[in-house]
Amino acid sequence: MRSAGGHGLGRERAAVRPGRNRPPSWVLLTLFFLLPSFPALFFLPTGYVLEGPGSAFDLLSRVEVRGWEVHRETGEILLTSVLVDEASLAEVFFALISSDYRLSRTPETATREDIELVDDLHTCISRMTATVLALREAGVPVAVNRRGVVVVEVGRGFPAGEVLKPGNVILEVDGKTTLSLESLKGAISGLSPGTWVELKVDELEYEDRATSTFRLAGRERKVRVRTAESGGETVIGVVAADWFDYHTPVEVAWELGSVRGPSAGLMMTLALYDLLSPEDLTGGLKVAGTGTVDLEGRVGPIGGLAMKVKAAESMGVELFLYPEGNREEAARITTGMKMVAVRDFREALRALEGSGEPGTR
Repeated sequence: MRSAGGHGLGRERAAVRPGRNRPPSWVLLTLFFLLPSFPALFFLPTGYVLEGPGSAFDLLSRVEVRGWEVHRETGEILLTSVLVDEASLAEVFFALISSDYRLSRTPETATREDIELVDDLHTCISRMTATVLALREAGVPVAVNRRGVVVVEVGRGFPAGEVLKPGNVILEVDGKTTLSLESLKGAISGLSPGTWVELKVDELEYEDRATSTFRLAGRERKVRVRTAESGGETVIGVVAADWFDYHTPVEVAWELGSVRGPSAGLMMTLALYDLLSPEDLTGGLKVAGTGTVDLEGRVGPIGGLAMKVKAAESMGVELFLYPEGNREEAARITTGMKMVAVRDFREALRALEGSGEPGTR
């Protein structure tokens, strides 16, 4: 996940020893001329985004469950995040001398509203998916209604960018109902690149912006999109996810603060499952990790793994779970934590229960 907000650079104040000589005059003269521009180092935009180790906190204390017996354990299941900030001049300099931070260009066409919408969509889908998966695995009654496939991001340079945008929900492809991401992929992959397809789409609107919740707006329309080729496959050029609603007698409320994005799915699922199940998953250990999940429990790769490992290390974590798709990146990370790669939710459970270590590095 990404932790949004300002990033303060730590500064230490050295002790002044009595009797030391004053600084050379050239130092004082330099400071005299630079001091008026000092605030600019921290407030002027640079066109770069700074990424670095973010926060890590126990999810077991950030979820509230009503309508089902809850089992509190002694261990911790931590969410790790990547700090994302608009970089100031001082932060650009700091990132250049620190291996823990990374700079990237701010997308030229992206507005703050666009970025917030994409983050809110990822957050909403991740939260709903984790909740449904944990309820289902714990034996709690939950009914899922698949409603379509929501566009979360549109790839630059693809024809879909002319007619689709984040928040659009694809309901049909050439007149055939499309209720899942798998069915959308199946409908598109069998076509030749350059083929025109007709999509029936609706769109999402905010139900509550403060909690990143959405609902279908009921504004259905039809658009035509030309397919393209990417990585040897026929695509329309969007990042998408299942859109669904669900019904359950159990009320689940999450409090994740400013942390946004899709990659908390695995750890949220484990935390909620741990509360709903009589099993003690952690055995008193501090466990952290990262990874997306879908309704089938598959764990997907994420970005910023090294930064999330750093965040976990700072909290004294003993076991770190990460997606199998990030194994190559994980092999380049030096850490004293035990790291286990998992393909799905069940493998994550086995890693916690100690009955198997499917991907120990």
